[in-house]
Amino acid sequence: MTQSPLVLNKLLDFYSGMESPQAIAACNAMIACKPNHPVIDEALDLIVKGASSETCPDFLRPYTKMVYRTLLHTGPMMFGMAFYNGAKRGGNRDVLFPPDFFFGPAKNTTGSHYKWPLQTAGIHYHEQSWC
Repeated sequence: MTQSPLVLNKLLDFYSGMESPQAIAACNAMIACKPNHPVIDEALDLIVKGASSETCPDFLRPYTKMVYRTLLHTGPMMFGMAFYNGAKRGGNRDVLFPPDFFFGPAKNTTGSHYKWPLQTAGIHYHEQSWC
């Protein structure tokens, strides 16, 4: 595992991670990309369309509860669609890493945290070792 995101920044045009092993959505909590990347353009377009009653996609209309609408309109599901629609355009090198690449400890059933997996880049943020 690299000690700095600079290597990934030089190798890739866009990167993020998957939300969880059970999810098929791209995580919108950790994103890195070059300026004006098509995935971000797609995400912004989806957010603007979803905010208007005239352009709101049909799949969003039944969700009136704020939590569901937020997750679908601006969260991982929207970001997954943006990645699917915008990735690899123009020869860009775009990657969605496995969930444990950026995110580590989840609470187990006893409420204590799991240990950080060794491959988790998020440990560097948590321990501020990139600062």
